[in-house]
This record gives sequence, structure tokens and C-alpha cells, in this order.
Amino acid sequence: MKYNNLTNHINIDANNHYYIAQFDKHKIPQSIDNKISEYIDKNNIIMLPTVTTILDLDSPYFKNYVPKKNLEIAINRGIQVHELVDEAIKKRNGPKINTPNNEDVDKFHMQLVKRIISELNAILYTYKISEIYSEQSYFYSTHIGTYLGTTDILLKTQTDGWILIDLKTSRTNHIERYTKQLNLYKTMIEEANSNIKITKLMVINPRTEITIININIMNQKQINQLISLSNRIIDN
Repeated sequence: MKYNNLTNHINIDANNHYYIAQFDKHKIPQSIDNKISEYIDKNNIIMLPTVTTILDLDSPYFKNYVPKKNLEIAINRGIQVHELVDEAIKKRNGPKINTPNNEDVDKFHMQLVKRIISELNAILYTYKISEIYSEQSYFYSTHIGTYLGTTDILLKTQTDGWILIDLKTSRTNHIERYTKQLNLYKTMIEEANSNIKITKLMVINPRTEITIININIMNQKQINQLISLSNRIIDN
């Protein structure tokens, strides 16, 4: 079985949701399904739907929910917070994650990072986490559909499988969208690696009253209906 983890083989344009292959389409890394070559254009952009574009097709009203100017601010805030948390996780050297020390970062953004890391450390302790991965990108391809996605945080517990966490920084939670998003990620990861069984889905949002939200696992029929939307995007 091939493990379609793209993390070390791509660059991501976060603003445009582009995945750019860092390999020759005629020399696909052994750990990636050769089918991906069909979707790589002359600029090495992987022309496939992402989890975000699938969700946008499923809920087209969502993009109009936030004014464009506010959306740009939110996107930039989200990118910086995600980058700082990712940096902190990768520099972890011990049982806890330490908050990065960066005086150039917006103070409000740093407050969000500190609260996220505090919640993560509580989860690491509560669930006896043995492994932690951040910003992992995958390629999903079955007869149901084909898409790409990047997860925020994946944790391996010592007793109860894996926990998948997504970070949010908006003032309002959109639980229905988050549920679909995390279930698409879950399916993507488990298809890529049969040794991973995700038993918990969570959202951490430091801007809401309830910081940690448990997300329901959808049934397979519901997930397959979502995945099949990727075919409509590819056909267009």
C-alpha cells in the first residue's frame, strides 16, 4: 500500500490553496500513487480539488458570509497563527510544547498562539500522547473521488487511537462545516495509512467561550457524498 503523504514533496500557496509539486511528474516518489501525475500541470501545480474547495462547493453561501476585507484579515491571521503553532510543535523537546518567542509577531496573534498551546499541552497530558504531527498534506484517490488536504495536528494516544485537531481563529464557530472538514481529513489519512485509526475529532478555537469542541464522526455514506463532489470540480 502506498502512503500518499505529500508533506515533504510539495509547497503550498496558502492564499490560493495551490499545491505545487516539488518533483518531476514523470518521476513520482515511490511513496505516492502514480495517478497524481495526471493532475500536474506545466507549472507543477497539482490541479486537484482540496478539502476547502469541496466544502465551498457543498456550501457556496459560506464565502459570502464574511465581507471580503474581513476575510482577508482572517486568512492572514489564520496563516500566521498556524505557522507559529507548527513552529512550536516542531521545536518541541520534552513533554510540553513551548510558546515561540517572537517579538515581531502581532500581540493579538501571539495571545491566540499561547492559548492554543496551553490547550494542546492539556490534551497531551490528558490523553497520554506519544506522537505529534503538524501540517501534514495528503493525496486521496479512490473510485469515489480525488482530492488534497492539509491537516493541522494529528496526535497518537497510548491507549485510544489517534486524535485529529483543527485550529480556528474566527469569533464564530461553524460546526457543520468543521464536521465535514475534519471527516474529509480523517478519511484521507486513514486511506493513506491503514495503521492509523482516528477515534476523536476536535477543534481548538481560542476566540470562543468554549475553546475545545468535540466533532462528531460522520457515517461513511455521508462522507462519500462529500468526496464525490470532487469529481464535479475535476470535470469542470
